[in-house]
Amino acid sequence: MFKKVGGKAMGYYILDRDQTVVVKDGMVDYWNIVANGVAGRYEPGNGNKFYYLKDHLGSTRAVVNASGTVVEAHDYFPFGLLMPRRTYQSGSETKEKFTGKERDSETGLDYFGARYYSPALGR
Repeated sequence: MFKKVGGKAMGYYILDRDQTVVVKDGMVDYWNIVANGVAGRYEPGNGNKFYYLKDHLGSTRAVVNASGTVVEAHDYFPFGLLMPRRTYQSGSETKEKFTGKERDSETGLDYFGARYYSPALGR
């Protein structure tokens, strides 16, 4: 699967169950660290490792780096919309948001495999 922007392929997603490898410009951008679901990501270009701290729904509530420093924190409304002024981010943002699903940065929709979901509409 790949993402196209303006007729140009911007990134390729190689999927194998929960394992996702993202390739951009011919280089591996990151891959998921899998342990009973997606537990984090590894960026081979710079060696960074990030671990996701999730709630009972599987939503990413915080992201910590290898030294344990919080680099992202998120609070959600009941249908997954991020609460303004209650989200913290430093550096690159994780795509796994509400219930652990990938949020498309362009549309704001969550990808559930067979369909997209709008947290703003609750559908």
